[in-house]
Amino acid sequence: MIEKIAERKLMVLDEVSGQSSEFVVQIGRPYWVEPGIDAVCPVRIEGGLEEEVNIFGVDELSALDLAIGFIKTYLLNLPPTKKVYWSDGEPYFD
Repeated sequence: MIEKIAERKLMVLDEVSGQSSEFVVQIGRPYWVEPGIDAVCPVRIEGGLEEEVNIFGVDELSALDLAIGFIKTYLLNLPPTKKVYWSDGEPYFD
């Protein structure tokens, strides 16, 4: 289970079907897998990814930074018919 340190709720609109769904993006607390060698930061995107993903880095800060980058890349690479919005309806990406 992810020890959540941050969460963001977003809406994803499928422009073909007109259906919207909620994505809940969660970042877990980074931790050392092997002290001084590898750290990991868990990520979950409810409504998007079916399973938690572990993002590895050289230390905890690196793992956190890479996890944030992973989330952005994941959202930017959704199918072109899917658009991401803040929960208030404003576009997430310009």
